Amino acid sequence: MEVELKVKVHDKEALKSRLESMGAKFENTVKQEDSYFKPARENEGPGDWIIRIRDEGKAKKLTMKIFTEVRGAWIEHETGITDAAQMRKIIDALGFPSAFTFHKTRT
Repeated sequence: MEVELKVKVHDKEALKSRLESMGAKFENTVKQEDSYFKPARENEGPGDWIIRIRDEGKAKKLTMKIFTEVRGAWIEHETGITDAAQMRKIIDALGFPSAFTFHKTRT
């Protein structure tokens, strides 16, 4: 199970300095394109799922996220793939429409 916590940071440099003082190391910046697909339905609740293709250039992953009873927590199954464009075609052929796409830069 994966749980993500998102917080608003008011002073990014102060946070970075504090984390570095605790031993954190900041390495490469990574650009990600996350494309999400899901079956047509109104609500998302426990047991419902969504599929994500994450493309980071050389690294590509297919992920299935299954929603749990806990808001923001899900069961996750993930595997590497070699061709994100072909995986999109497969998912589309299975009848799962694209829900949304995010472009992210992680530092």
